[in-house]
Amino acid sequence: MLRAGSECTESHLSECMAVFDALNKMEPEALAQCAEVLVSRLKDSDQRGAVLMLLHMMEPAVLAQCADTVVLRLEDSDEDVRWAAWCVLLRLEPAVLAQYVSAVVLRLEDSDADVREAALSVLLRLQPAVLAQYANAVVLRLEDSNEDVRESALKALHTLEPAVLAQYANDVVLRLEDSYANMRWAALNVLHKLEPAVLAQCANAVVLRLEDSYENSRGAALLVLDRLEPAVLAQHASAVVLKLEDSSGNVRRAAFLVLNKLEPAALAQYVGAVVLKLEDDDWEVRRAALYTLGKLEPAALVQHADAVVLRLEDSDGCVRWTALQTLSKLEPTALAQRADAVVLRLDDSDEEVRSAALLVLGSMEPAALAKHANAVLAKLGDTEMLAEETRSNALEIPWLDSASVRDSVRDVAVLTLQNLPDFVTRGVDFEAENDFQAANLRSRLLGRLGWYRCRLRMRVRRLALYWYALPYRPSGPGHARDVEAWDRMSKRSRLV
Repeated sequence: MLRAGSECTESHLSECMAVFDALNKMEPEALAQCAEVLVSRLKDSDQRGAVLMLLHMMEPAVLAQCADTVVLRLEDSDEDVRWAAWCVLLRLEPAVLAQYVSAVVLRLEDSDADVREAALSVLLRLQPAVLAQYANAVVLRLEDSNEDVRESALKALHTLEPAVLAQYANDVVLRLEDSYANMRWAALNVLHKLEPAVLAQCANAVVLRLEDSYENSRGAALLVLDRLEPAVLAQHASAVVLKLEDSSGNVRRAAFLVLNKLEPAALAQYVGAVVLKLEDDDWEVRRAALYTLGKLEPAALVQHADAVVLRLEDSDGCVRWTALQTLSKLEPTALAQRADAVVLRLDDSDEEVRSAALLVLGSMEPAALAKHANAVLAKLGDTEMLAEETRSNALEIPWLDSASVRDSVRDVAVLTLQNLPDFVTRGVDFEAENDFQAANLRSRLLGRLGWYRCRLRMRVRRLALYWYALPYRPSGPGHARDVEAWDRMSKRSRLV
């Protein structure tokens, strides 16, 4: 298979690969037998590296049979052989690898940084419960002189269960001041796994990372703060709001993600900074600002509704869609005052925005919707199909709880028309196939709307006449004045 006295050099690489190709075509039983032969060659001073390279290419189940011999190669005098042995160990299944963890942990004190890093990579493959038994040895590597080793130690700790990891939270927090940027970022990722109650004790140190020079660390710090309970997070909200002005769009978006977790009353204190971001250069930041405004109570949101309405003209369809979603959180009366701007979106170039505008109109009071029914009826001819994502992520509108957004803009228009006054929709079965797709549906509803408006005008006229005539009822002041005037006129006529 391999000639005696040969070395694993580039000149024999093709030969090694040819051997592997032949091994790869064998049945498992035959392959296992070859593995035994290969292992026996590990004692050959000239072929150890080549043998380990071939073993590395075999299935983990086969490698498990020769793991004892491979572990011995960790003490080999040849650096390349030791490295090849690490590569083979990384191929073992965690359950098998656990049998040799003691030998691996010993290598964490090796003078060679590459060996220490390799040992940590092997430990990373262990099940969390097994690794927890050796966590103290891993934590010691957080002080390693080599930055890659320190980072590998953090990656290993990241696999621990939160309850175990909590014991080493302070050690991880110290790494937030590491001179190596990736190390600070990795430490924040580890802290992100902690339970909120434990994380609250580290919050001050995390907040300091919001000013980190490394963009990824600032973003990671925000994601860690997002794990806090709202009451705890509120204590650090001012620092988060400052990140709305960060030079990185990713960080600004992450800041909005954190602010969304605040209670509406706490969020309202910072609404001015949020509104300013409606003019941000990054469309995703503008969308995030709109979504955050939608978290406010309706009474607080209405104060900034006009700023939201301006975003209905945004150059990005996603921003316009989110502006409509935010407007849908207004009270019906406040929404009705801005209905004209929503109606304009029925002619938007984006079918998702048109469907969202229909849904927002449908959330108004039936009488208010009736004023714009003609514009909604015009959408019965809009057959453009909606994306599946649009149908599954409809606007958060209460009346949609028992309804579903269907396939096209026309379907959404029909859904909206169902919220017209009962006088208009009575007798129309929107679920029946013959009514739902009837060619005269638009004309039928238009006729009923005409009668509905006529009834409203007649009702207003009757009310006006009633209030005009009310003072002249027999017991009213107007009637008494008229009687008195009539008496005076009668007396004058008799005198004449």
